[in-house]
Amino acid sequence: MIATRRFIPRASTLHVRVHKAPDQRPSGLWLPDRRDVRTTEATVLATGPGVLLPGTDKRAFLWVMVGDVILFEEHHLQPFGVDGEGLIDERHVLATVDPEADVIYPEGEWVLLDPDPAPKASEGGIYLADRTKVSPRSGVVLECGPGELRLSGPFAGLRRPVRAIWGLDQEEPLLDRRAYWERGALVYRCAGQVLVRARDIMALSGS
Repeated sequence: MIATRRFIPRASTLHVRVHKAPDQRPSGLWLPDRRDVRTTEATVLATGPGVLLPGTDKRAFLWVMVGDVILFEEHHLQPFGVDGEGLIDERHVLATVDPEADVIYPEGEWVLLDPDPAPKASEGGIYLADRTKVSPRSGVVLECGPGELRLSGPFAGLRRPVRAIWGLDQEEPLLDRRAYWERGALVYRCAGQVLVRARDIMALSGS
């Protein structure tokens, strides 16, 4: 049994138990490029019924389920102060994790990419030490999240897919294309892969 007490979150809130070793995966660390941001993992103990859509009696569908292992930015957690449990809104979930296979599935508008390697030499042909190499801002798209939840308008309750965020047609492929993200984008790196928000992707290679 996952939950240890009866607790019913509201709307899109998730009741979670934080793992004792935040950031750690068997294959490495999910570390953001910015040092002021820290990620952690938790197991979902309970979920709310979904946010109530304005002017209706309908609720938005929750993609995260009880038992899922999720990855999120630590500062979004509202702790209980007991047993490492706390609350987090679903919109702050970066990805779900398959602990056995150590596979990442991006959530929301997050995109999982295989980043291009950092250059080994400068434009002048000078060898670069590891600490001076510039992190690449491009990579091949491996997987996309379900998209950004719309809370108003005629499509309230539905997700704005990554394809729509990028202005692509319905039939246009997403996977295996090279994406280029902006310099200030928040990027999470682990085991040779990265997570980047769709809105921070500036360009795509041809399909």
